[in-house]
Amino acid sequence: MVALVRILLSAVVLYDWIRIYWLKLVVPLFAPLAGGGMGTPMSHKTVPWLYATFTTGADAAWMGFGLVVALTVMLGLGLFTRLSALALVLVWTQLALGLPASDRGIDMLIRNVVLLLAFSSAGRVWSIDAWIRTGSWRGDGQRIPAWPRYLVVIQLVILYFTAGIQKVSSSWTPFGGWSALYIAMRDPAFAMGTLPSLDGLYPATQFFTASTWCWEWSAPLLLLALYYRDTRNRAGRLRALMNRLSFRTIYLIIGASFHIGTSLTLQLGIFPWAILSLYPACFHPDEFHQMVEKVKTRLRNTMT
Repeated sequence: MVALVRILLSAVVLYDWIRIYWLKLVVPLFAPLAGGGMGTPMSHKTVPWLYATFTTGADAAWMGFGLVVALTVMLGLGLFTRLSALALVLVWTQLALGLPASDRGIDMLIRNVVLLLAFSSAGRVWSIDAWIRTGSWRGDGQRIPAWPRYLVVIQLVILYFTAGIQKVSSSWTPFGGWSALYIAMRDPAFAMGTLPSLDGLYPATQFFTASTWCWEWSAPLLLLALYYRDTRNRAGRLRALMNRLSFRTIYLIIGASFHIGTSLTLQLGIFPWAILSLYPACFHPDEFHQMVEKVKTRLRNTMT
């Protein structure tokens, strides 16, 4: 499933960088002051090698942008997968050093995952590397180490749980009327537009605020649910209950609904889609193949 994470995450990153180009932000965000940007990389005690190499105008910004786009495409296609993943992290980090304020939290998280992919076998399937090595896009069908998938899940759980425990303002509690979401949707920095009818939906925003808070706090239970699913043949009432309720599936459906909902109502950039691209790591490859076979069977039955 790390191959699917690789493909989906690369698509999200590519879209983001194309949008940066479309909005004409390459130079402002990544060029030094002398080249028309807002960064001061040359003032660092150790000048980032990208800016030390390309010192004229906005050359470093455009070279870094071009490399990031090319490496993202290579990663998505699975061409020199490990090398392209490692190089992408290195070049992207150089641009971030040019103007640290341009480096968002989601950028750091994505780089964490891409660095993890560099040491995984994400290029063994659905990739050009697989086709070159085996003559098939699907690779040779051999099992690959599962630890990268587990670490992606742990990263996801840490993200959600720390987001929950940091929500300590009264607006996230009954004392503040569970008003956090309502306030965010009224904030010009995040609101999608004018919502004159939002006042009438205040009870709904309260419900979703409370639900989000509880859902994020319960993130560690996702790890427990995955462990119980892998050991479902063992005894234990809690194990049987969580498997019977399909806790993992319910938790991820709530998460997907949350991210899609916030992407439609708030300006959060690529954050929702980048996080959703990590969701396949929560499933075993056998489950994915079983799901694909079920879909194929239903399609065949429908057509006949």
